[in-house]
Amino acid sequence: MARLKDIAAEAGVSTMTVSNVINGNHSKVSQKNIEKIQEIIKKYNYIPNSAARALSSKNSKIIAVFLPSGDFDNPHNVQALNSITNTVKNRGYYLMIFSNLNRLDILSNLKSWNIDGVICFAPLTKQDHELFEKTGIPTCFIDSYFKSSSVIQIGIDDYHGGFLAANYLAKCGHTNIGFASYYTNYDKILLNRLNGFKEGCFINGLTLPDENIFVAETNYKGGIQVANQIADHNRSISAIFATEDEMAIGIIEGARLNGIDVPNQLSIIGFDNTPLCEYVTPKLTTIEQDIALKGENAARMLLDLIEAGSCDKMIVKLPVRIIERQSVRTISI
Repeated sequence: MARLKDIAAEAGVSTMTVSNVINGNHSKVSQKNIEKIQEIIKKYNYIPNSAARALSSKNSKIIAVFLPSGDFDNPHNVQALNSITNTVKNRGYYLMIFSNLNRLDILSNLKSWNIDGVICFAPLTKQDHELFEKTGIPTCFIDSYFKSSSVIQIGIDDYHGGFLAANYLAKCGHTNIGFASYYTNYDKILLNRLNGFKEGCFINGLTLPDENIFVAETNYKGGIQVANQIADHNRSISAIFATEDEMAIGIIEGARLNGIDVPNQLSIIGFDNTPLCEYVTPKLTTIEQDIALKGENAARMLLDLIEAGSCDKMIVKLPVRIIERQSVRTISI
């Protein structure tokens, strides 16, 4: 396999000249030498070392994605990552994914790989936000509520999503309804969904007592735990809203294990509209967010900022809507 110095020797130029041609720095090389070097590269099917190019070039063409939770099984993250990957690839960039890193490791990786831009998923702390803001590297936060004029932020209307869930359950005739999520005081996303849900209850003349708020991990196992709590305490709620589809599907399974019929005894509504909603029985009614579009916009806006120094908007909030399926029963009034 030919090396950089072999190509330089055959072309009769320096290795720096070959490097300039490979990295597109043609202003420093004559047209004759450019054509000669490109012919030799083609002859040997030479593939440059990407890591070396990243270190030596001003533009590495590498976009770093930070997944603080390290949750690669979460359907939301998988769908968003797929969309980000396709958008980045189509623009001629590469993706590098990091997870579960402390702040020193983050800074080290950004410098070591000469990263062009960063996309960071929630959950984010104030310290995380300040760290990325100080690096000066073009950055996009997904589902962040930290205000900044220098960082792209893309998310959804979480408050309206919670409102839609409560309003829908009320319109279906449910008066004793519940809310299931993780600790909302730790997460602005979930807090907004809770506050929107409370507003939806209020305008329909309903209340959400503390005993109807269930706390568990927003995943399948957490959903089963919520269903167990409902069954163990013989609670009379007829419907419940879970802030993630995976949790809602866990509630459906937990209800089945406890002999509770869904939706005839317990109606359930989720959030996200991931593909899992179609695979469960009964099919899950949910609040839809366009996850693929969110990932695509995050990557596109970031690349625009990298290449042009600006993008059309720095803050984007995508709408949500309800998708009706089979997991919510309408009660005759």
